[in-house]
Amino acid sequence: AEPAVWEPEFGVELAGLTGQDDTAENVVLSFEFPFQGESYTVVSASNNGGIALGNDPDVLNVIQWHVWHKNSFVLDFSFANFPSLLAFNTDLDQTSTGVVYFNDFGDRAVFTWDGVGTNRTPSQAFISFQIHIYADGRFVFSYLNVNGDLITDLDEGIVVGFSNGVGDPPGGSVDFSNAPISVLSTSYEIWCYDEDPAGDPAASNCYEPGRDNNAGFDFAQDANLLFEPDGTGGILVRNEPEVTPDPPPVVNPPPPLPSGGGGGSGPVTMLLLFMMAISYRRRRLPA
Repeated sequence: AEPAVWEPEFGVELAGLTGQDDTAENVVLSFEFPFQGESYTVVSASNNGGIALGNDPDVLNVIQWHVWHKNSFVLDFSFANFPSLLAFNTDLDQTSTGVVYFNDFGDRAVFTWDGVGTNRTPSQAFISFQIHIYADGRFVFSYLNVNGDLITDLDEGIVVGFSNGVGDPPGGSVDFSNAPISVLSTSYEIWCYDEDPAGDPAASNCYEPGRDNNAGFDFAQDANLLFEPDGTGGILVRNEPEVTPDPPPVVNPPPPLPSGGGGGSGPVTMLLLFMMAISYRRRRLPA
């Protein structure tokens, strides 16, 4: 099954990310993307599972792999002075496997991380996901699958969320799986997999009091996170489950033609042929 929102046309490969780690590549949009009161035409796509917004194609904003580390989200994400959208921010690695793509459709653009690896298992296609941005200000995170074990193959934290980049400190992580919910200008959810699940969570590098830091990454199942401006300065968040294709309709075969056996010509067919022969003969008789 695929997510409810999934773009199969990946577009062009961002070659500057292929075979690399901890870097970014700029693309220029054909439209303006409005976000948190500003409009942006330049996007820095990062190896590490997110994009940063700007307007200067000569300025490259690299999203770091350790946003989750010791709650440094507040310092490295919200206070980074550039707006960011993070679909799966962690220590991803494309030195051995995985490609990042970009496709611009005129009123929306899609960034695809296809079969990318991690720092711990760089040769394993760990995850595929997308970020969709729309000219009307909506954006969507789409998750196709996660292959492997989050602790043994990742051994890092994960941050999912967004920031307007102007230094508004988040009030702590939220649970996007409880959507629909409305959140503020900087909101995120965090998972931690850098410690023994049976150990003391306070010893984790990204421990947050009151959080189950070893909870499963639930959007591999929910498949989509949809973000839409709510008209009050915040963001309405919704999630959608994966789509199971409808089974093909059952087509009943047509009923068999009457059969008289033998050569397959029934009595009805023979009668029609006899009547056609009589009609033809009458037309041929002289007046």
